[in-house]
Amino acid sequence: MWSRSYIELLSTNNVIDSKFHTDDSKLIKARNSFLFKFIIQFMSTTTARQVNQIEREFNTFMIYYDSVDLGDPASVGTKCVANILCFNNQQQAGILRFHESQPTPVNSYRGTQPNAIPLINYHISRFNDIINILRSHKQLALSFDLVRLEGGLANMNYEPIG
Repeated sequence: MWSRSYIELLSTNNVIDSKFHTDDSKLIKARNSFLFKFIIQFMSTTTARQVNQIEREFNTFMIYYDSVDLGDPASVGTKCVANILCFNNQQQAGILRFHESQPTPVNSYRGTQPNAIPLINYHISRFNDIINILRSHKQLALSFDLVRLEGGLANMNYEPIG
């Protein structure tokens, strides 16, 4: 059960309406509103939803940043230019994929529950943000909803302020 705070928003597009970008106070309210709804949604998790939710902790990663289109057979026409392969004790925990196309392809997974491997897609502009999270935090996990195909990168413990 998720009782931890997210350090990265879900890998979904258009989380915040673009009209909020003109006024910082509205942007903060929009983010807080989204996070509040997100927290309430997780706190009211049912047993059925928990079955569809996977959480994969990982302690190492490998980066493949290519100068050519890596392609994505599942999403014809997308450009996947980077992959971060996440591992927990040398067992693959998930893949973060970065694309040049907008919107990014729908997230997916390999395998079946309980061993499903999440494939979470981000736009390439988010690559440095994700790298900073990977470098500055320990005990990370990938969270993924097998039904909604939403996933994200999460910190597994509380962070001190300051």
